[in-house]
Amino acid sequence: MAPAVDGLSKNGMKKMKNFWLAMPIREKVRFFVTALLFALAAAAAFNIYAMNYSTDATDRILTATSRCETAQRAMQQEEAAFKAYIHNQTEESGKTLHEAILHTENSIDLLPGDYRAVGAERYARTWNIRNAYSTYGEARDRLLGKNPEQSGSVSELYDLYDMQAYLDRYFSDLLKETVEAGSASYQAIYPKLHSFPYILILFSGMMFLAIVSLSDIFTRALVTPITVLAQAVRRIIRGGFDEPDVEVGNKDELGELVSAFNKMKHSAKANIETLKENQVLSEKLHQEELDRTVMEKRLETIRLNLLQSQINPHFLFNTLNTISGMAQIEEAGTTDQMIRALAGIFRYNLHTAEQFVSLTQELAVAGNYMYLQKMRFGDRLAYRADTGGVDTDQVMVPVFLLQPLIENAVNHGVLKKEQGGSVEVRVRLEGGNVHITVSDDGVGMSGETYRKLMAGLEKADSPAGIAADPGEERPVGIGLGNIYQRIHQIYREGQVRITTKEGEGTRIEILLPQDEKVIREENPA
Repeated sequence: MAPAVDGLSKNGMKKMKNFWLAMPIREKVRFFVTALLFALAAAAAFNIYAMNYSTDATDRILTATSRCETAQRAMQQEEAAFKAYIHNQTEESGKTLHEAILHTENSIDLLPGDYRAVGAERYARTWNIRNAYSTYGEARDRLLGKNPEQSGSVSELYDLYDMQAYLDRYFSDLLKETVEAGSASYQAIYPKLHSFPYILILFSGMMFLAIVSLSDIFTRALVTPITVLAQAVRRIIRGGFDEPDVEVGNKDELGELVSAFNKMKHSAKANIETLKENQVLSEKLHQEELDRTVMEKRLETIRLNLLQSQINPHFLFNTLNTISGMAQIEEAGTTDQMIRALAGIFRYNLHTAEQFVSLTQELAVAGNYMYLQKMRFGDRLAYRADTGGVDTDQVMVPVFLLQPLIENAVNHGVLKKEQGGSVEVRVRLEGGNVHITVSDDGVGMSGETYRKLMAGLEKADSPAGIAADPGEERPVGIGLGNIYQRIHQIYREGQVRITTKEGEGTRIEILLPQDEKVIREENPA
C-alpha cells in the first residue's frame, strides 16, 4: 500500500511541476504577488487578533474593578452628604445630598450584573447591594420627609446609620470579590497572552520560509533560464558555436525563446562552415593562378571575418530584440524592460569607442545596470540619480566612468549588508567644475582596508591602481583604480576623493574641470 501511495504522490508532484513550467510568465508573476500579499495579510490579521484579545481581556477586568470602586466611593460620598444635611439642613447641603444620591444610584446600576459573566458569588453580592440600597433609600426618604422633632426620628436616624454601615461592608466585600475574580481571570489568560509573542515569531518564521521558497521557485522559473541564455549569448560572441544547446525545463515563452535561440545558433554555425568550405574549394580551383588565388583567398577571408563580426553583435541584438518582441506580445512589460536595459548595456560596451561621452549616456548605462540589479535583488537595493538641474547633455566625461563605481557600491557595499541599502549618484556644477558623487549606505570599509586602498591608489606602477597582498581579496577592484588613474592623467586639476566608515557606507567624489580641453602632458622630469 505504501509504495502505491508514494507512486501517486510522485505522479502528482510531476503533474504540478509540468503545470508550473507550462504556465505563462504573466500568470507566474501574478501567482507570486498574490502569494506574497496573502502571507503579509495573514501576518497582519494575526497581529490584530492578538492585540484585540489582549485589550478585551484586560479591559473587562479593569472595567469591573473600576465600577465597583466608583460605586463604593459614591456611597461614601452620599453618607458624608447625608450627615452634613442632618447637622445643617440648608438649601446648599440639600442640593449636595440630592446629587450624591443620584450618583450612587447610577453607580449601582452600572455594577456588572450578568450572571454568566460575573459568576454566582458576585451576582449574589451585587443583588444584595441593590436590594439593601433600595430598602435604605426608602427609609432615608421617609426620614427626610419628617419633621426632626417628630417622635421616633432619632431612632430611625441611627437605623439609617446602621444600614449605611452594612452597605459599606457589602461594597467592600463586592470589591474584594471583584479584584480576586479579576486576578484569577488574568492568571487564567496570562499563559495565552505570554505565548502570543512566541506564536507570532513562529508564524512570521513560517511566512518567511514560505516567501523564500516561493522566491526560489520564481527564480528558477524565470531568472535562471534568462541567465543561462545570457551566458550562451556571451559564448556565441566569443565564437563558441560548438557549445551544447541551451536546455531549460520551461514550456512557456522562455522555453520557446530558448528553442528559437538554439535553431539560430545552428543556422549561424552552418553558414560559417559553408563559408569555410567555399574558401577551401576556391583555393583548390585557382591554384594555377597564384595572384588570383591570393586575391580570392583574401576576399573569402574578409567575407568570413565580416560575417563573423556581424554575427556576434548582431546575433546578440537580434536575439534580444526577439526576446523583447515576444515579451511585448505576451504583455510582459517588466521582462521587456529588463531586456532593453541589458541590450543598452551591451550596445554601449560594444560600440562606444570614444574617449569622452556625454554624462547623459553614462547615467543611462548606470540606470540600466541598476534596473537589472534591482530586478534581481528587489527591495534590498534602491537607486537614485540627482542631476541637480545640470544639463548632462553638455557635460563630457571619460567613458565608463560611473558603471564600475556603482557596481563596486552594489557588490562590495550594499549587498554585503543583510537588509540591503541604497546607491545614489549626485551631480553638481560649481565654479566651472563638475562634481559627481557616488555614495552607498552599505557595510563601508574598516580603517585597515581603507589605508590599503589609498596606498594602492597612490602607486603609479599598480596596473589596477590598488595594492593587494597575494591571496588577499582586493577591497574594491580594478574598476576604481582604472578610473583613479584616468582622471589624474586626463585632467590637471581632476580629483578623486574617497570617504568611508565601517557599517555606514562609502562615498566617492569626482571633480572634473570642464574648462580643460586637452589631456595632461607628461612631466618631462
